[in-house]
Amino acid sequence: MGRPTAPEWAAHKSVGIFTWLWFVFRSTIIMLVVDNPLSWKLGFRGAVNKFDDIEGPYFVQGAPVRQVGDGQAVLASKELLDKFDPFLIVLEVKDTKGEPVRHTMIDTWQADGSGVYYFFTWTLRGKMMTDGEGRVELLTVRPGEYLNRACHNHLRVYPSDNAHRQMTTQMYICDGNDPSFMNQDMANIWRPRADRQVVSCWAVEESKDGKQYHNLPKLPAGDVDMVDAMNRWNAKLADQGVEKKLMSVGRHQIQITAY
Repeated sequence: MGRPTAPEWAAHKSVGIFTWLWFVFRSTIIMLVVDNPLSWKLGFRGAVNKFDDIEGPYFVQGAPVRQVGDGQAVLASKELLDKFDPFLIVLEVKDTKGEPVRHTMIDTWQADGSGVYYFFTWTLRGKMMTDGEGRVELLTVRPGEYLNRACHNHLRVYPSDNAHRQMTTQMYICDGNDPSFMNQDMANIWRPRADRQVVSCWAVEESKDGKQYHNLPKLPAGDVDMVDAMNRWNAKLADQGVEKKLMSVGRHQIQITAY
């Protein structure tokens, strides 16, 4: 008998017409009211929690669950992982006291490596849940830049304990982990630069031809937890028949506010 086939990651699914029409209507309201720049300029947004961020016009409600294990999720399909650069984010959700917020549902969406969002399929969109330590490992591709915006992932955070507020935030992936890369981000015209939302990233391999991958530092061998996660996910990539290995890894922590 041959080797068992691994379950398909991020299987292709289309967005229904009524879901798409609701997305167009809802996004218009969000951009005109909730994400209006005056909300930031006048202090209605970002004052309670500094991780608060714009939702943007590209969120589509109803994305499928992308969980593949306890505290593990895959957002990108095999085809995208082979086309673009595989990227692993280890995300922790904590409260303002530094305590983990367990079993938190997160709805995430992003552009692909060329800066393109998908609206008629659930490509690079999905839900995942943190484990009992408030931690989730997300395998995806490194998002591309677009419209003077730094590379980023969007997150809508839904705590399950009813003791913390829901929150919309973003994770920024900057070359060299340098937040000044966001100076030209049009989303920061009306608000302070979101430095605390920059993901701490490392390149997995040594520099090639004297050039480090996106000017990122090499992942230290002493970072045992991250090295272990990298090795586990590289093995999973191989099991799925993905030819590429992880190009970079990142660690990020967000804080949500109690009621």
